[in-house]
Amino acid sequence: MRLMHYPIGHITGWRLFFNDPLMVHTFIHQIFPVGIKWKDWREQKGELFQAIHL
Repeated sequence: MRLMHYPIGHITGWRLFFNDPLMVHTFIHQIFPVGIKWKDWREQKGELFQAIHL
């Protein structure tokens, strides 16, 4: 069974874990190959952390 009909061996994303997640802003300044999209936890879960901050 293939999920969402992706070809076998197709990679849709990577998950990176940092020792200090608050230092993620230093990683986004790296040069990525064309077609690579970067999203970090602040973009994906930002509303949650803003609500907790209130």
